[in-house]
Amino acid sequence: MSRQNLPAAASLAQWETLLSSDVVPIAVEPLAGRSFSGSFSSVVAAGGLRIGTGRGGGLQGRRTAHHVARTEGRYVVAIAPTAGSALVVGEDWREMALTAGSFVLISTDRPTIFRIENYCATAIVQVPWSMLLARTGLAQERFAGLFAQPLSLPGAGAAAIAAGYCRAVAALPDDYAADRIAMGNHTVDLLASVVSLISGERPLEGPAMAQARERVLAYLREHFADSGLSVERIAAACSLSRSTLYRATEADGGVVAALRRVRLAHARTLLLTGSATIAAVAARCGFGSERQFYRAFQDETGMSPGEFRAAGHAASN
Repeated sequence: MSRQNLPAAASLAQWETLLSSDVVPIAVEPLAGRSFSGSFSSVVAAGGLRIGTGRGGGLQGRRTAHHVARTEGRYVVAIAPTAGSALVVGEDWREMALTAGSFVLISTDRPTIFRIENYCATAIVQVPWSMLLARTGLAQERFAGLFAQPLSLPGAGAAAIAAGYCRAVAALPDDYAADRIAMGNHTVDLLASVVSLISGERPLEGPAMAQARERVLAYLREHFADSGLSVERIAAACSLSRSTLYRATEADGGVVAALRRVRLAHARTLLLTGSATIAAVAARCGFGSERQFYRAFQDETGMSPGEFRAAGHAASN
């Protein structure tokens, strides 16, 4: 959690440091003849998702190519003003007015200027590219193309629902920080749905779904030994949304079941052809613990790993 309220006479350098550390690197400049003020509050959820609110006036924030290069990771920032107005200028110098009720998506990998003359209050949701890529299933090149410039979204339909949800979650008081975090995944899902609609991409069917399944299984066979492998990582690596990932592996009982079978198949080979301990086999096959491995193996084969090894050795003698 970070919070800073600055009176008009406060140092712009302090405000710039706050935004650069909590959001993205940025240069903040005063506007001549305007009274500067600013406040910012945010919480970070799992995976780098950030949800917060910002208020300010009499300032200009400038993200140059230098700031972009200093940013760790790539993010999409959803800006949903609740009061006042601001101006966003994209890389092509096209200006975009922000007012209460508008909704804009901006990628942090592009230079951008934000200008607030009098006052603007807004909800801010910052989502890692990887989260949206995993949920939309879009190719990275296609995804990047959508955000070549700040993306102004319509004030109706799915975009309006997503904007309203972002505002509601961000507006929760600081005492409800845990609620913001808990509702974060739903925020990402809504934004992913909006991005998918904008892209015009349709769900995979027929041969395309079969190819997706083969891509997933090939990835599982290559990375099964990684105990930290998650559904999110698999989806991102295969350029699929979570829903498409589950549909692609439906015949396999789902992606978790498919991964478990790949791990157990390799475990059976190690048990019959090597002398590694049960714990070592579990670790080499990506299981988080020997107990987890034992239970999965027992459910799959009806025998413990030790019993399976003994039976295999007896049969070969």
